[in-house]
Parts: sequence; C-alpha cells; structure tokens
Amino acid sequence: MSAIDAGDEPVLPPGFRWDKPWQNAKGPPTALFLEGEEVARMVQKVTGEWYVVLERHRPAPPGEPFAPFVQRDCSSFDTPRVP
Repeated sequence: MSAIDAGDEPVLPPGFRWDKPWQNAKGPPTALFLEGEEVARMVQKVTGEWYVVLERHRPAPPGEPFAPFVQRDCSSFDTPRVP
C-alpha cells in the first residue's frame, strides 16, 4: 500500500476532503467526504488490489433495504485520489 503525505494530497473542489472512514482507522485516509458526508470509499481486497465504492451517500430506494452497490476497480491506491 502506498502512503500519501499530507503535502502530496491533490487539490479538491471546495467542500471535499479525504479522511479516515472511522475514528481509529489505521493507514492513510480512504474515505472521501463532501461537506461532512461520505460519498466514496477506497477498499483494499485481500489480493492487495484496490476498488472504490461510490455513491455511499445515496439512500435506499423505496421498499429496498439498501442503496445500490456501485463499485469500480482501481489500478492502484493512488488512482482514484488523483484528479
């Protein structure tokens, strides 16, 4: 896994920020927040590959227990973090 220094963070549009998905999470920030609400999260597979879960802020459709799962594979940890 690659580590990103705070000085290497890409410039995000106003309101967006990378942070840890929960308070005591280890490693670099993997959750993308927009004005305090998580909208995407990077996850590492057991194989070491990465994918990103998108649209985490969407509510479940009426009559459904969960929102649709939107996932995209990434070629590396840095791929979805670079604009």
